[in-house]
Amino acid sequence: MSSADNNSILIRDQFLRINGEEICFHRTEILESDPTNIAIVAEVTSEIGVLLDLINKPEQPRGIQIECIHKGNEAVASLELCTSVDFNLNGSGLVRFSCSNLRSVVTPGDYFEFQLPFVSFGAGDFETRITLGNRVQKISEYVVFNLEGCVWTLIRPSELDGNLYTGDDATRLQGMVVGDECLHLSLSEHAILRVKFSIGEDSAMEIASRVCWLLSLALAQQVTWNELYVRSSSTTRLVCQRAVASASRVSASAPIRNWANHATKNFLERAYPIYMEDEKWWRETLNWFSIAATYGALESSSMIFCMLFDRISSRLLTGHKFQKQIGDDLDAYLESDETKDCLAEEFNRILSEVSPSWNIDRSKALVAEVKKWNDSPPYAKKSAIAFGLLDLKAPDAKMLKRRNRLMHDGGLNLDSPEAIEFLLDLNEQILVVLLAMLKFDGTFFMAGRGNQETIAFKST
Repeated sequence: MSSADNNSILIRDQFLRINGEEICFHRTEILESDPTNIAIVAEVTSEIGVLLDLINKPEQPRGIQIECIHKGNEAVASLELCTSVDFNLNGSGLVRFSCSNLRSVVTPGDYFEFQLPFVSFGAGDFETRITLGNRVQKISEYVVFNLEGCVWTLIRPSELDGNLYTGDDATRLQGMVVGDECLHLSLSEHAILRVKFSIGEDSAMEIASRVCWLLSLALAQQVTWNELYVRSSSTTRLVCQRAVASASRVSASAPIRNWANHATKNFLERAYPIYMEDEKWWRETLNWFSIAATYGALESSSMIFCMLFDRISSRLLTGHKFQKQIGDDLDAYLESDETKDCLAEEFNRILSEVSPSWNIDRSKALVAEVKKWNDSPPYAKKSAIAFGLLDLKAPDAKMLKRRNRLMHDGGLNLDSPEAIEFLLDLNEQILVVLLAMLKFDGTFFMAGRGNQETIAFKST
């Protein structure tokens, strides 16, 4: 029997129980999967009719609970889709259950550990090294920070055959001889987020998810946790495994890189309380940013960044009182409904002489537009005011012109190098203003800028 990878569920003990009904099988197949998929796969021995009934039940609901054994522990998975292939005349077939969530019973331990796929934060502020013969090797590095009175540790662990190891486990395994082979661990491209068990499962999951959203900005990629474990000195047990969207590779353009300089710690500790002031707004904003940074093609990324530009500007200008653009006298004049009606009638008299199809409704809409012109500045000036509130340089006219063409007409000349430059400009503008809003103070990095890659930036 093949061994399970990290994201598959191996069914043991020769049973598969669905809603209390046991179905015997004689062999399991382990399917390769990724963080977006949790698969239970078994070759089931049964009558073909029974298997077809199982697969094709019209009333079969999503979320049905499947009991199974995962890494030696009893677990429950939530069904998303049940399919089958390769039925044969002997009455058996390969049945695959695609699941969205997997949970097992939480048992007390020392730590909660969250696995974060394809997350590399740079060099840790601290590291663990071991000596093998005459060679010194780094087996883990980590960043320590404090949120809501709890100490959290972001760890780059060692990896062997798809399994992650930290601390004593990595020290014990590195250099161990198994058969004729010597085990060699390498630093992983995945990360572990650790906190003491005493914080409680719900709080741990909530804060870990918030840390992931903030890291999605720091690393310019989608960051999420897909597995949660309880760890003690003697054992590690799965608590939850989720099918989630995440980056498929480590970001090559992380704005905030940790070079043993506490950059990640300082960013998280400063940004977290600001994020909590309006968690919904920040979660939605950082989600869009991470999608554009991780997956977007040139057109879609540019469109998302333009949308974020407007979203952030509106946020900054919430409650801001603009000076009257035409004059206070006009504002006072348009306060009276009687005056607005008189002005609309005058517009209507003049314009209906020019075109008989003109009517009073259009005249009233024109009066409303005049009031709007007086109440609020044009888009370019409004953007300058929004950025000025953070003492940031406003976008130039060329960039805004391209933005208007893309947002209103969908125009983006993909054959021109200016299209890439436009995307880089947008990315930089959005990154700068988000970091300023989160009170970031330090140096961040912009990919694609050549000699200007490193930009010193201090928020006010």
